[in-house]
Amino acid sequence: MAEDVEWLRPDFRDKWGELISGPDVVSRAGISRQTFSNWRKSLKTVCLKKRQSGGGHPVPYFVEAEVASYIEKYSERLRDGKSEERYKNSCKELSENNRRLTWLAEQKQAVESQLTALREEEKKLQDRNLSLEPFVKSYEREHGITN
Repeated sequence: MAEDVEWLRPDFRDKWGELISGPDVVSRAGISRQTFSNWRKSLKTVCLKKRQSGGGHPVPYFVEAEVASYIEKYSERLRDGKSEERYKNSCKELSENNRRLTWLAEQKQAVESQLTALREEEKKLQDRNLSLEPFVKSYEREHGITN
């Protein structure tokens, strides 16, 4: 496991009980990953641990005591009632967005159907022109018609 961890603050090496991962901070504070990313710059990363699957960025770890104030600050926002208002607004917006996405999908399907019909008509007219052109040219030649 030692080779799976890059220690940036060796004084905390293997003191996992004092550490908290970035994803756990996000979860406990009730914030988005983007919000965490914005204020993570002011935190001191203890280590970077490679993901079990081997893909993606390594998981950052922090000293839990050092991020406790951030977690408390953001988790208070969840309890102060503003988050309920945001939740209601988010649900409303989500519902409106889903209705609009459904409508857009229906419109897209209608346009695709119209486009298919237009292409079929275009092909029929092109094919018909190909069959008419030899007759028209022959007739014009025989009767001395020039355009």
